[in-house]
Amino acid sequence: MNKILFSICLAVITGACALAQSEPPQPQPTDDKSPAGLLGKDYLSVGPTMQDFRHSDSKKGWGTDLDFNLPVVDNCDIGLNYGFERVANTPRITDNTIGTSVTGYFKAGGVKPFADIDFGYLWSRTKPSDVTTRYDRATCAVGTGLEAPFTDSTALVGRVAYNNEFRRGTPREMTYTAGLDQSFSDHVAGMINVTFHEGNSAVYNLGVVFIF
Repeated sequence: MNKILFSICLAVITGACALAQSEPPQPQPTDDKSPAGLLGKDYLSVGPTMQDFRHSDSKKGWGTDLDFNLPVVDNCDIGLNYGFERVANTPRITDNTIGTSVTGYFKAGGVKPFADIDFGYLWSRTKPSDVTTRYDRATCAVGTGLEAPFTDSTALVGRVAYNNEFRRGTPREMTYTAGLDQSFSDHVAGMINVTFHEGNSAVYNLGVVFIF
């Protein structure tokens, strides 16, 4: 399953980027900034997150996400991300994550199937009493999904991904994301999504998107 998912993602990204590079640049339609959806757009998004731990005594985690997306060529985007989360528990836990991603997609009548590969680094600090425990690791995820317009200003997004940490003994997991993007103007949009971590937790994200 994991090898198949990775192969599909890699094939979509490679094909989309190769197609964009092999074709001469075409003038973009004037309504490219107005249709629903965020793939293929320059934007910066920021917003709060909440993580609900299932089957655990841990309290909820609260944080924020900052995302930047840059279309490098047609059908291929590069993203940068920073995330912060704190779990007000005993012991107190704080997580910081930085990451980069490559997303390839195709256009099919407004619907955009996509695949992505993400690489990141997470540093976690646990502080019971006066002792601080450090836990750092590199992360990787491969995913595939679909962005589909629901109205002229609203798009639905779904994604499934395989997640791994480059650290022996850490669990691999699948995540499932469902979201909605709402355009308010050519330059401002809103987004909301929920990501289910297999057998672990659900992360809710609300963001304001500034489109350039």
